[in-house]
Amino acid sequence: MRLNWIREMTKIVSAVTLSDEALHAGMVEGFSDYIVPMRPSLAQFRLMMRQRGLDPSISMAALEDGRVTALWLVSLRGNAAYLIASATAPEARGKGLARKLAEASLERVLERGADSFQTEVIDGNTAATRLYESLGMKVHRRLDCYALKAPRLCSDAMVRSVEWSSIVEEMPTLRDWKPSWQNSDDAITAVAETTRCVGCFTEGRLVAAAVLFAESGTVAQVGVHPLHRRQGLCSAMLAHLGEAAPALRLINADARDEGFAAFMVNIGARRTLSQLELLRSL
Repeated sequence: MRLNWIREMTKIVSAVTLSDEALHAGMVEGFSDYIVPMRPSLAQFRLMMRQRGLDPSISMAALEDGRVTALWLVSLRGNAAYLIASATAPEARGKGLARKLAEASLERVLERGADSFQTEVIDGNTAATRLYESLGMKVHRRLDCYALKAPRLCSDAMVRSVEWSSIVEEMPTLRDWKPSWQNSDDAITAVAETTRCVGCFTEGRLVAAAVLFAESGTVAQVGVHPLHRRQGLCSAMLAHLGEAAPALRLINADARDEGFAAFMVNIGARRTLSQLELLRSL
């Protein structure tokens, strides 16, 4: 009887019907006791959703007495869909809300022609991982996250500020692995006016570049052309970015890149956690 009462009191609705304020409140509450609590301000939440491409028409939420108790926020870029965030208020867990939201959202995602669905989950979050795996998602790669103090500028490398639009087409030639969704070229383009970008040039050609999400001090991308590595360019760029954010974070580096991991250790970075990137073909 109690369970029936709970079901009647909970509504599953499209995020289109909800305000940013309501979604923000639901996210903050749902992540309040998370492994890494998320407490963005409303302005930070809006920037995050713009960066990651929130599409309310394929996102869902659970309401109880007009309050968001669970949400499933999704982006769609091209034919690829991405779960930005899934969160459930502590007292609303154990009712199967996340699965109901997932199924309703995936139905809409398929209708929009998506052929893949992906997300990240902190390694060790077994409850979330089990849910995603039950939805047919599989581990695609492991991603490492770091915290570091900006290194001292100890290189003669010429680093200068650049506009993202002037380097975006060349960035793929500088990196060895695909950035995660939140650090992708599309994500940077969506909030380009809030980023700081630097580059190194040889004979007028871009040979290294780095991008900082200035609001959070997060290095979104950093890359050096293979022929110009081990010359101090990466350290020099991080030192310049550190002028805007001395305490830097680097989120979602591909853990298979042992050379990059060794570089991060050498400049004093501390690995904070690992995430699993999960992927499902639709």
